[in-house]
Amino acid sequence: DLARAVVADMNSIGYKVEMPLGQACCGCPATNMGDTENAKKEAEINIKGMEAEKYDYIVSACPSCTHQLHLYPTFFEEGTEMHKKAKELADKTYDFCKLFYELGGMSEEGDGKPIKVTYHDSCHLKRSLKVSKEQRELLKHTKGVEFIEMNDCDNCCGFGGSYSLLYPEISAPILGETRLSKTYSGIPNLPLLPDVNPFRVKGYSLVNLLSIGITKFNSSLLLLISLTYCNLFQSSE
Repeated sequence: DLARAVVADMNSIGYKVEMPLGQACCGCPATNMGDTENAKKEAEINIKGMEAEKYDYIVSACPSCTHQLHLYPTFFEEGTEMHKKAKELADKTYDFCKLFYELGGMSEEGDGKPIKVTYHDSCHLKRSLKVSKEQRELLKHTKGVEFIEMNDCDNCCGFGGSYSLLYPEISAPILGETRLSKTYSGIPNLPLLPDVNPFRVKGYSLVNLLSIGITKFNSSLLLLISLTYCNLFQSSE
């Protein structure tokens, strides 16, 4: 699964994975529902559990979680110790694809089996985090992959977390034939549609969450990773 694959990828460039204890949900669902009280509580739990001061990076494989961690300083008054810790955590937070790319993870790996792949952008990843090039470069530099850009690659899938539960009459048509499926037109025999958001992969099924951390081999540097995973590649069948 994706969790094991990410661990293997970090190992391949000299990093091992460990799990910091005491973490909780990032707080994104609470924030989206307007429940700032509980979102702040979750921020406090994660600031304490992640101990950002010990690490060089905090990384999430879920763009929505990454975005939420960037919001942590807004929950606390400037000048307070909690705001200082929240800002340190936010400043060290990166999307996994971006970090892996910047740490030199892009290499000509893969089994070389020919396969066509397109990519659907996560709303939070592209619009909020401004990450769109890195994941495409990683795909293009995988042996055997023929990357084909889809039409309207950054169209919203319609899920929107709790939005799809509260407003299914709006969400479902976006997800269905009226919009997203049209982006696949002109790409024959497309077997794979990657999407880094765990809640928005092909099939749009919710997944279990896993938070883990990494430390660098043979180094005093410690790097924290908070990762939320699903299967990155889903069959189009």
